[in-house]
Amino acid sequence: MYVGKLSERKNVKLLLQAYNQLKKQKPNLLIVGTGEKQNDLKQYCVENQLDQVKFLGFQNQGSLPEIYAGSDIFVLPSVDEPWGLVVNEAMSANCAIITTRHVGSACDLVCEDYNGVILEHLTVENLKNALIKCLEPKNLRLFQKNSGKLITKFSFETNLNGLLE
Repeated sequence: MYVGKLSERKNVKLLLQAYNQLKKQKPNLLIVGTGEKQNDLKQYCVENQLDQVKFLGFQNQGSLPEIYAGSDIFVLPSVDEPWGLVVNEAMSANCAIITTRHVGSACDLVCEDYNGVILEHLTVENLKNALIKCLEPKNLRLFQKNSGKLITKFSFETNLNGLLE
C-alpha cells in the first residue's frame, strides 16, 4: 500500500511501474490519497491493465488504522520527504516497509533486511526487487514482526524519558 499525496515528489508512478513488472500473481495494491498526479496514475493503470490497483482516494485519520492493518507492505518511494510520518503509522500496524534514502525517517525506523528495505538508488528494477524480497513469505513475516517491535521504541514515554535523562 501507499498513503500520501499523489504528487511528483512522492514518486508513486515508479511504484506502479515496478508493480507492473512483477511476474507472478500480483497482490492487490492500495493507493490512498489524492493529488495532481491522480489522473495520470489512474490512466497508467488502465493502459497497463493493472486491475489489482485500487485507488481509495482521500481517507481521514480515523479510517487509516484499519487500512494499514489490512496491508502487509507499505511503500513510500519519495524523492524528497523531510520525515514521512506514514512510515511510523505503517509500522504500528506491523507492515513491512519499503522506502528510500530520501525519506527522513528511513535511517531511524527502517533497518535493511530487518523490517524492510531502504532503496539507495530509485529505479524501477530496484523497487521491483524490493517488492519481490518483501513478498517472499519468510521475509514478509519477519519484516512485519520486526516493524511492530521496532516502532515501540519510539513511544511518547520513551521520548519523555530520553528528554528527562
